[in-house]
Formats: sequence, structure tokens, C-alpha cells
Amino acid sequence: LLMLEMGELHLHPIRPGPCVSRLGRISPGLLIDLLRFIPQSTGILDLNQRFNIRKVGYDGWNADATRLVLERNGIECEKVPQTMSALTAPFKKLKELIDTKQLRHAGNPVLRWMAMNTAQISDSNDNAKPCKKKSADKIDGIVATVMAVGVAMVTENSGEPQLIVLGGR
Repeated sequence: LLMLEMGELHLHPIRPGPCVSRLGRISPGLLIDLLRFIPQSTGILDLNQRFNIRKVGYDGWNADATRLVLERNGIECEKVPQTMSALTAPFKKLKELIDTKQLRHAGNPVLRWMAMNTAQISDSNDNAKPCKKKSADKIDGIVATVMAVGVAMVTENSGEPQLIVLGGR
């Protein structure tokens, strides 16, 4: 869960529950049963009762089932393209929040590990984004945070409340 409060970004761990570890969702085996993770949207709906979520940013790859459940329950979903142009501004903003110590992640060791794995790609126009192919290992939580920051930046400019749910592939 990502909250923007008074110009500071706070990551709040989701409480453990069915199919959820303290640090994230667990899928046994080598393959992910996507139907099993549709209840992920139920967890977001539970959080919505507590926090009145306005918008969820998502990567469109395999997100249709969860998106439909959320939209049918009144939560706006915004597709965040995984392109250089879409991710540059939020990636730079996230780096700024980290450098100025405005990002609080509750000491989440998985997010810290993913941050240490993250490599970036840049172009000649000073655009940059996280790159899975060049990264040492998993970076999904960082990519989800970048997407959430991007949605928060757009939402902040529209004057809406600043509450974004993180989600990775």
C-alpha cells in the first residue's frame, strides 16, 4: 500500500492473511495459477473499505481479471505503459524521494532486496526506467512503486486524495 502524506511517500505492508505471507503473496510450484490470484483483488477491496482507494495503477500484462473486479467495485484502474516515456518522470521522482529520505518503506526487506537488484536503462535524452533484463534479480516491487508514483503524480495534479495500491506482475 502506498500513501502520499504531506509530501512524504509511505509504503505500508499488507497484513498477513490467506495465501499471503508477511512480505507478499506466495505461489507454490514453478507456474503461477492466475485464477488463484484473482482473490488478490479481494485483498485490495478489503483495503478499500479501510482507506477509500481512488485509483490503482497497473501493468496491463495479465491484469484484466483483477482490473475488472476492481472496476466493478468502483475502484478506478489506470493502465501504466511500461515504456521509457511513461516511466521516466515517476522513476526520477522515486529516486528523488529516496535521495531526500522522503520514502518510507517500513523496513520491508523484500523491497530493499529488489532495490539492490535494480538496474536502469537510459537514452540519449536523459530518460530512464528500471530494466528487468539488466537487473540482478527480481525488481517487480520497484517497478510497481514507480508505477504508483506515476499515478500519484497525475492524481496529485488533479487535487484528488493521494492513496495508491501497489501491484506487480
